[in-house]
Amino acid sequence: MKHEIDTKALQALLKKVKPKKACEPFDALAPVTQLVVSLLHWRATQAESDAAFDRIMEEMVDINDLRVSSEAQIVELIGDHYPCVAERTARIKEALNELFRREHAVAMTSVESAGKKEQRQYLETLPGVPPFVISRVMLLSFGGHAFPIDERILTLMTKAGVFTEDITPAEAEALLLRQIKAADTLEAYTNIQVAADKSRWTHDEITPHAPMAAAALAESQLKNAVRARKTALKEAETKKSAKKSTKKKTTKKTTKSTKTTKTSKTTKKKAAPAK
Repeated sequence: MKHEIDTKALQALLKKVKPKKACEPFDALAPVTQLVVSLLHWRATQAESDAAFDRIMEEMVDINDLRVSSEAQIVELIGDHYPCVAERTARIKEALNELFRREHAVAMTSVESAGKKEQRQYLETLPGVPPFVISRVMLLSFGGHAFPIDERILTLMTKAGVFTEDITPAEAEALLLRQIKAADTLEAYTNIQVAADKSRWTHDEITPHAPMAAAALAESQLKNAVRARKTALKEAETKKSAKKSTKKKTTKKTTKSTKTTKTSKTTKKKAAPAK
């Protein structure tokens, strides 16, 4: 089925979401960092993804440290109530491992100075990376003509009458790029993203994303692993506290016993008859 875009509805939406004061620009990040941030931002809000990334990097030395961490550890840091956390974590790991295989480092050095077409092809061949993330890295890190659309943004635009309900994010982006100039995409995307973050939207409104065959790790398994890890850490902490408490009591008893012995000896000396 051939999809169309309602240009009048698009212009009305862009006008509606344009704030009186320009929105704060997105942080300038290295492509690989932007990849991770965008994978966290996919189907989530900016506030959620920023908080999740901060929690991760508080515990990690760098992005490579994130790559070698277990999925259970990452889920625990992000929080098991984060949207699509198991699939998201699997995708982050898979993409970073492929980058390391290609570059022998967690970076995109080989394409940083390449053309926009080569950069997009490079991103499109990374496993586990959704179109939204590809477009976001292209727009924010490589300065390409792209408009990131995930289900959250698509829901906003569909409700505004810009698209019909059966269109995919990739199809919607292709139509948008014909209507929005390259010089205007960053501002338009920023305003739409802010509006989408504020809109009333739940993950029940969209069809669940099909799990990756390569990930093959169910949500319940990851959550169980996280719970088991938390329980183990709690038990270890309890044992450690109990051990310290026992040691403290033993020390007190020993000190008391020593004092009693000294007092007894002193009493005996005082009681001894004079020669």
